[in-house]
Amino acid sequence: MHRSHVFGVLALAALTVVVAIAVPAGAQSPTTLTFRELEKGSTFHIVDVPPRAKGERTPPGVGDNLIFTNPLTKSATNGAGRLHADCRVTQARKKLESVVMLCDAAYAFKNGTIYVSALIKLGGTRTLGPVVGGTGAYAGARGRFESIEDRGGSTTTITLLP
Repeated sequence: MHRSHVFGVLALAALTVVVAIAVPAGAQSPTTLTFRELEKGSTFHIVDVPPRAKGERTPPGVGDNLIFTNPLTKSATNGAGRLHADCRVTQARKKLESVVMLCDAAYAFKNGTIYVSALIKLGGTRTLGPVVGGTGAYAGARGRFESIEDRGGSTTTITLLP
């Protein structure tokens, strides 16, 4: 398998951070939302910084970036937005599934954007992290999320705080 394909599969599996539409400011109680992040229709790029990988099977090194986008849906037929993510390797490892990355992502919707961050291990199937802000209808968004890899993408549950 080509290096980019390996990273693509693992990154999409592990980098299934939040998929959510936040509650506009002014909500009085926590809100729980569940959404899908799809692999189909995604884009994926690797930025390999020096020292460069010596082959397709070489895990990424410190400073390498995995940059991707994924479509977001509320249901199989209802588009919700698009995820834009940038993940940087912070701990290189000999085994690809042990590489640690810091990921920052923006979920772009028609009425605003939600920002999230997560520290992940490439071999993981569960991602936890905070909602760190938002714009437009999501200004001041905060909360937490759990994203679990499943067939064809991930299912994410987010709890937004008032």
